[in-house]
Amino acid sequence: MFNIVTIDGPVGIGKSLQVGMLCLKFKELKIEIKVVSFTIDDNDEDCENKLKNIESLIKLNPKLVIVCDGSIISNVVNSLMSGLNHQTVLKNHGKSFRSYENISRNYRVKNILLIPRDLDVCIERINCQKAVECKSTDLTIDNLDKIRTSIMGFRSMDSSLLTYNISYDKINTYKGESILETHEKIKKIVFEK
Repeated sequence: MFNIVTIDGPVGIGKSLQVGMLCLKFKELKIEIKVVSFTIDDNDEDCENKLKNIESLIKLNPKLVIVCDGSIISNVVNSLMSGLNHQTVLKNHGKSFRSYENISRNYRVKNILLIPRDLDVCIERINCQKAVECKSTDLTIDNLDKIRTSIMGFRSMDSSLLTYNISYDKINTYKGESILETHEKIKKIVFEK
């Protein structure tokens, strides 16, 4: 069993929902879990502190599974897609990279990236979520452009661009694919022997 499972991807892909469903599965299996959320607003210090807390929690309880809603990768992808070069990105995210590499070397970590086929997948899921919550959709052109750029970044994400010690399982998602279909793909990765 993994010590840490991260689920990351662009806004609207359904990370939080997948984290919640994965937590239900762990609870069903009587596995203790803790959820840690990373956001695109986290700076390097925020990420490093969250990673140190994760490591402390695992040291205190080696049977605990940490499920991360997002990861340091969202910030890295956004930095790269904003035009920063690799050296600047590595400098800006250096502390969290070192912490994450250390965790990846010392613990069993599974990183999952949810990659939408295109912007329509995210729009479809955002609209579905808003309908369930009975809220209006606030998808502006600016928001859509940011999501589109993020999708391109996640799609082209290659761990060797930044580090050789962090690997990712990519799950492609398609328009019309249900949240449950995506979740089955996640379960296969997390629970396969």
